[in-house]
This record gives sequence, structure tokens and C-alpha cells, in this order.
Amino acid sequence: LRPGRSTGAELEGWAALLDGRGARRTAAFVREAATAYAERGLLRG
Repeated sequence: LRPGRSTGAELEGWAALLDGRGARRTAAFVREAATAYAERGLLRG
């Protein structure tokens, strides 16, 4: 995860993929990062 490198949709896609593979904690971390990036204007696009 690097600020400014992914869109919110891309991060949600990764989180969904991780959820589907049973990595729920990691998916939650990605979603938490996406929310923080959105609040700070750090998402691409």
C-alpha cells in the first residue's frame, strides 16, 4: 500500500479478493487504509 498509487475501487477490489481467499484481517486492513487515504486525499484519480 502506497498513498497515491491506487484508486479506491482498486483497493476495494484487492480487499474483496483477500476476503474471498479467507484473509479477512488483511482485507480489513486494506479497507481501513482506503478510508484513511480517501479522508486525506491520497487516492489516485
